[in-house]
Amino acid sequence: MGIIGRPFESFINDQVKTRQEALGEGTGLSAGGDLIKLKTREAFMTSTPFIRLASSVNISSDAEIAADAKANAGPSDPSKDGWTTGKATYAGGTIILTPPTTAEKEKQQEVNQQKGTTPGKSVAQQIKENGLLDGTPESEWIGSGLSQKCILLGVPSSYTRDDNGNYTQTPIAGALGVSGAPFGTTPNQFSSAYGWGYNKNGILNGRGYVPPPGITSVDFEYKNDGALAQATINIKAFSPEQFAIIDILYMRPGFTVLLEFGHSVYLDNKGKITHLDTSSTGPFDYLFDQSDSTSSTKPTYSQMAKLIREEKATKNGNYEGFFGRITKFNWKFSNDGSYNITVKLTGTGDVINSLNTSIPKLSSTPQSFLSGKQSAAYNSSNQTEPTDTQRYKGKQTKGSKLKGVQGTYDSDEAEEEGDFIISDAFESQLNFELYNIFNDSVAFRGNRAKLSGGNLPAASSPMVVYNVPILGKNYTKDFRYCVLKYDVNDAAGGTEYSPITLVKFGALLSMIQKICNVTDGKDNTLIQFEMVRNIFCKQILGDEGNDLYPDNTGDIFKEDETYMATFPGNLSADPNICLKDVSDGHPEICGNQYTAISEKVKSKSKITSKMNSNFYLKVDANNKLINPALAYRLSQVWVNINFVTKLLKDLRSKDEDEKQSVPLLALVQGILTGINEACGGINNFRVIFDEEIAEIKILSESPALTAKSQEEGYTTINTYGFDKSFDGKTDVGSFITNLDLNSELSDKMATQMTIGAASNNNNFTAEGSAFTSYSKGLKDMLFVDKVATLKKITGNKKKSNSEILDEIIEKAEFAEAVDQVYNDLEFDEDNYITTLRQVNSQIAPKILDQYFLKKMAPSPSFLPFNMSLTMHGLGGIRIYDAFKIDGKVLPLSYNPSDIKLIIKSLSHNISLDGWKTNISTLSVPDDDGNYLPNPPTDVSTGTGAGASSSSPRTSSNYRKTAYPELPFTDPRPPGNQMPYEYAVTTLKSKYGDSLAKAVFAVMFAEASKSNNKFNSAGGHNYSGVQTDNARWGGPKVIIGQFAREDSVRWRSFAIFASDATFLDFMANRIKAKGFDGNNGDKWVTTYINKWWSPSAKRSYTKGTTKYNAKLAIYNSAMKRYKKYAG
Repeated sequence: MGIIGRPFESFINDQVKTRQEALGEGTGLSAGGDLIKLKTREAFMTSTPFIRLASSVNISSDAEIAADAKANAGPSDPSKDGWTTGKATYAGGTIILTPPTTAEKEKQQEVNQQKGTTPGKSVAQQIKENGLLDGTPESEWIGSGLSQKCILLGVPSSYTRDDNGNYTQTPIAGALGVSGAPFGTTPNQFSSAYGWGYNKNGILNGRGYVPPPGITSVDFEYKNDGALAQATINIKAFSPEQFAIIDILYMRPGFTVLLEFGHSVYLDNKGKITHLDTSSTGPFDYLFDQSDSTSSTKPTYSQMAKLIREEKATKNGNYEGFFGRITKFNWKFSNDGSYNITVKLTGTGDVINSLNTSIPKLSSTPQSFLSGKQSAAYNSSNQTEPTDTQRYKGKQTKGSKLKGVQGTYDSDEAEEEGDFIISDAFESQLNFELYNIFNDSVAFRGNRAKLSGGNLPAASSPMVVYNVPILGKNYTKDFRYCVLKYDVNDAAGGTEYSPITLVKFGALLSMIQKICNVTDGKDNTLIQFEMVRNIFCKQILGDEGNDLYPDNTGDIFKEDETYMATFPGNLSADPNICLKDVSDGHPEICGNQYTAISEKVKSKSKITSKMNSNFYLKVDANNKLINPALAYRLSQVWVNINFVTKLLKDLRSKDEDEKQSVPLLALVQGILTGINEACGGINNFRVIFDEEIAEIKILSESPALTAKSQEEGYTTINTYGFDKSFDGKTDVGSFITNLDLNSELSDKMATQMTIGAASNNNNFTAEGSAFTSYSKGLKDMLFVDKVATLKKITGNKKKSNSEILDEIIEKAEFAEAVDQVYNDLEFDEDNYITTLRQVNSQIAPKILDQYFLKKMAPSPSFLPFNMSLTMHGLGGIRIYDAFKIDGKVLPLSYNPSDIKLIIKSLSHNISLDGWKTNISTLSVPDDDGNYLPNPPTDVSTGTGAGASSSSPRTSSNYRKTAYPELPFTDPRPPGNQMPYEYAVTTLKSKYGDSLAKAVFAVMFAEASKSNNKFNSAGGHNYSGVQTDNARWGGPKVIIGQFAREDSVRWRSFAIFASDATFLDFMANRIKAKGFDGNNGDKWVTTYINKWWSPSAKRSYTKGTTKYNAKLAIYNSAMKRYKKYAG
């Protein structure tokens, strides 16, 4: 589902072709043929709509109600648990239980019986007391009997089931089975057309001979771009008795009904006239089979959805079905004695959307994954299902101090710092299980002490998610490289949340599906994610009875098609939200600097060192995607669990009913929004419930994920009139009854078109380039050549797009920010994360544009026109399917062969005028998949496929220096660590409080840090003091130098003899620059203007985001300084 713009299913394509060819017969375009042949006239001009509404209401008998009350009443045996009477005494170290007396038992049973009984009269009792069905034996209306006798069509019909399980429709007509003159006064209650619904009192107490009730019209639509299916059914009743029966069956909110509609006469895909069999369909039979008490199978939404899907294909798109819940109804009594009733149905998606994921903590142990030593035991035994002894046995209790495996956490301090993974650990079962992933250092390697003490403060672990309910059964999966942990305790501001913990999104959704699921009362779970089913495809394959998806290959690479848009080199700018693996970028597209940064992140960074999803990076999508390199499997994104708990907290606070509820889809959408923002904002994620397969789907509305044109091609619809078929071999007509075409230009799109017209093919954005071709060959008579004024004055050569990207990255100091986050693990949101997010959101869309400009991907924007079509009813169409049109109504600028239309909304209307289907669309370019697999070679720059590159520079051949007299050490000297406490006490004792603060803050801003220590890359150089640009003043304490590659290039760095001499050097230089360590604003101003001195100083003025980021660093430094200054 991660791919948008797929062709129609084959049966729809064939039906469109059949209809158009039939309507093209006898047009005169071909020799011979009648004006309108008989089959066309019968199929399209005499066909009437078929509508059927069946209720799932099952009326309980008095005996069943009594049995249910008894079952809910509790025990009747004093030896069983549940007695609230009786006594317990303690004597001689033994507890003595005294059973209740007979009177106490009778009183207890009476209390329990009342508890198990719903107040009020049952529907069956009301029917009998009011004599509503006195004309029909109780055995015929109890259970599902009344539902089967009152199935609404244009008029009601009664259905009976034979011994073989086949249903037969009993039509109603005239006034059958009546007695008395002239037409009788007691008609058969459910067989007489006139007098339908009357009881034994018959016509005499009624309104006379009135018509039977029936459906007058149906409106069905998918709302919110397919996230929600709704139907509105208008019903007419002509007597109080009819109204009462309809009230019982079709006006009960929460109860399910089956709505079916179609064409009574149609052409099948072989061109044969076919009459719709209305006596029985797969979904209809299944509905009443399951209501039968002897049925041994469990009804499921997935099975019902499958049967509806199969029925659409069997009827060649001339049938539609919808299994929904009654949500609302209203009715009005008319002066003529009739009732106008409106019933609203909503699909399961509405129920799913309202499900609350903030389920109270119900267990002292995780219920979705194996923890501690039990996880290792499972992995070593390679079992398919965990044993009871492999379940987590640890316990947690709520309190200000949480005693965890990794230490004691202060929940109050954690909440103040925003570490909601700790402070909200007991808010819900989901919170609690996420906390256990963070806290468990046995199953998920990453004890904070071990991470801090190692050379690489990172660890990854598998996670076993067990007994996940999928399609009516439970499955277990071992997610490899699932949990990532990083020791960033100090860099994150000294918070309780360390190690930072992330979990793969696919595993997280599996946990949610396990923890937050609910059942429909028949052990059928309602929450089913398409992604979860796909990543469990191997476990599901071959499981007897799970035949809902016969095309399941068991190959996760083929099944897991939920993608996000990406590009080679794309990275997450905020590990506090998520992380993703990084692949090699294209320098001719991303620029040299971004490519160098992404390659270093991939191969050398501490963050990616523990990722291992390379086997997931290659997406071939079974040749379904235009450019697989622009797709990344969403299940393989690691999500920061503290971000999830923060989102849970935010959603609880927004609950208008103050019930602390967290809607399921809002939670998932919130996680996806965070992923999108962290990865550059190039996706537009949608979470929808697909009624057709009863699953929650995730997709990104990004043209980069548009489906590749398949071999069978897209269906072409003839919009109006007569024409030749696309292949020119057949005359075709049109079954489109109404067409609406309009052009929509947003302000942004209008600007881009203006730029495109003025660009002379010099565009940086894909939108501008797309609209340059829109006006190709046209010139403005007054302003023929548009040249930038500055360019004309300076005569500067045009910069390539990759050079522009390099310039943006260099000015924003993006490389430094990446290095600090991905290597020094600086996760403080107020520091380098801010820079990363800002720059990433600016350049990621521009990089994606370059793939279009290099003819490697479709345009990242939709074309500026919308088309809406109304057609002779057609079932089986899906939102996000794509098709083509003949182009008769398009301007010359649009070539119909280069455009495809993606369905964005879909609805059906069924009335006396027939069944009409309405669709509205988005238009996107379609180049038939003729895209380059690699960037074209740029002859002028030597970049691109086949371009050569110079020999790589190494530490042994880089010798740029301002200190030629000092030797280079190669390899570089080993790294060092300087405790914060040593730095603070040494500086304060030697140089006083103000200068000590200033020096410490500069080191805190520039040094790598871990476990309350500064880290040096070598030579006691903690601030990146360089020797390749100019000589330093102050004490002569630099004794050597070494070469080292930073995020972008090779540099020369100073070597000091000791930590003490380095601090002396820093104190001298900081003092010379005039730093004031006692004032944050003065320190930041001096740091920016005299020490760091970035090229774009204006963007660092007081009050700007960049200025505030530096001030946050100073404040964080002072927090540590005060801790050790005494």
